[in-house]
Amino acid sequence: NNYYLAEIINSERKKLYDNRFNNIVNNMFKEYDDIINNKIDISSLDEHFIFLVNKHRSNLNSFFEEYTNEQLLEMLCDYYFGDYTYNVLVNLKNMLDFHRSIKDKFIPEDRLNIYNKIINFNNLKLEQKRKLYFNMPKNMPELFYDDYRKSQNYIIEAINNKIPNLSSLKKHRNDEIEYYVLDGEDFVLPVHSMGPSEWNYDSNYKTLSISIIGNGMFGTFNKPSEKILVGFNHLNSRNVMHMSHEDTFTSKEFSTKRVQYLYTPDDLLKNTNTYNEFLIDQKIYEYSDEPLKPCCIVCYDTIDDFHITASKRMNLPILLINTKKYEPVNKKNKLNNDEKYVDSYYESEIRKRY
Repeated sequence: NNYYLAEIINSERKKLYDNRFNNIVNNMFKEYDDIINNKIDISSLDEHFIFLVNKHRSNLNSFFEEYTNEQLLEMLCDYYFGDYTYNVLVNLKNMLDFHRSIKDKFIPEDRLNIYNKIINFNNLKLEQKRKLYFNMPKNMPELFYDDYRKSQNYIIEAINNKIPNLSSLKKHRNDEIEYYVLDGEDFVLPVHSMGPSEWNYDSNYKTLSISIIGNGMFGTFNKPSEKILVGFNHLNSRNVMHMSHEDTFTSKEFSTKRVQYLYTPDDLLKNTNTYNEFLIDQKIYEYSDEPLKPCCIVCYDTIDDFHITASKRMNLPILLINTKKYEPVNKKNKLNNDEKYVDSYYESEIRKRY
């Protein structure tokens, strides 16, 4: 928590990296000549490095080129982003893929150029790598965070714009309750699976898991026939901690290591296999003017007695979705369901996929 000590450490680290970066660029392979020509005993070196050298004995020149490129990129990512190389690359790639998929462009060209050079770092010439490293904006973490956050805000706004306004739907009423019907209209809707007694603003849970349904994709964590689905008419982007096209295996108290992907609402539904998951920070809402509150009980095709009970107990209208009026979503190619962020240097097999 000592700001000045952190600044000193950061400054010394930058000096170390600057010297190391210049040394590698200026003396590419020279420091490895003795190893390549078997002039030194490598047994005193780092065990992981020894393993890699022995593994690539048949082609050490190519290995050292790859190894030094990796070192250069790790220094760049560590200093300017404060994260492991793999995490930086996967977040940059996902953000740029998303940016290319939308019409509204909000990332400045100069930063797009930087991001693309980082992703294609191994294809740059040595002098280009040096120029990229030494000319990076000092506030790169803040710039990247702003661009990434704008991407997430764009997604949440797009979701909010497609949530149906119940007052615009035709209202129905039976002897006991009033309800609204979606009968083929274009929509998406954030939902949460629960029992009526579970909704409690005094809960000690820190997070809330929701799914986005709509337009032929109606998968949720629990079957609607087994638990109550509540719908929400608005999401606040600052409360969204994580979003994924699949289950992120979160707990009520913690976040997740699963890689976050950025999608438009339609692409999210197309990339969802069974159900997707957004992780919402519940505690922020305690200090917000817009607390997350359910707006309706969601039913698929029929309204059962327990839906009516939940509607009365929670004082919420029912939204009946006629799922037969929606064509199944045309699924896109599935992404790797095991993609996770790394939290150690030696998770090299994962990092090398990028």
